Amino acid sequence: MRVFVIGIIGFFFSATVAFAADCTEQFSWKPNAETDIAGYKIHYGLTSGGPYTHSVDVGKLPTIGGRILTEVPSFSCGNYYYVVATAYNSVGEESDYSTQVGLLITAPSDESYPVIKNIISE
Repeated sequence: MRVFVIGIIGFFFSATVAFAADCTEQFSWKPNAETDIAGYKIHYGLTSGGPYTHSVDVGKLPTIGGRILTEVPSFSCGNYYYVVATAYNSVGEESDYSTQVGLLITAPSDESYPVIKNIISE
């Protein structure tokens, strides 16, 4: 089995209100240097340590200023979510979960910037 390592550093969150009860989170991280990265997924749920009941495949996006930037529009404002990220390669192998971060989803005036690091799969 080959080692599939990805380092997502500086995974940031900022909330914006999409609807009265829904919030959109913006995610940003440095892309992995591996040449066969096919995309990334964001997994989240309401329980620390999982299960992460929701996931969004954000695919492989172009970098902007050396970072990948995407949005996930399916969070409920006022909830506390636990979020992890994974990467997958061109043959569908998915990395282990990154470091978990907890995030209270609120309106834009209360921005939080937790960091997710070290998505590693062996």
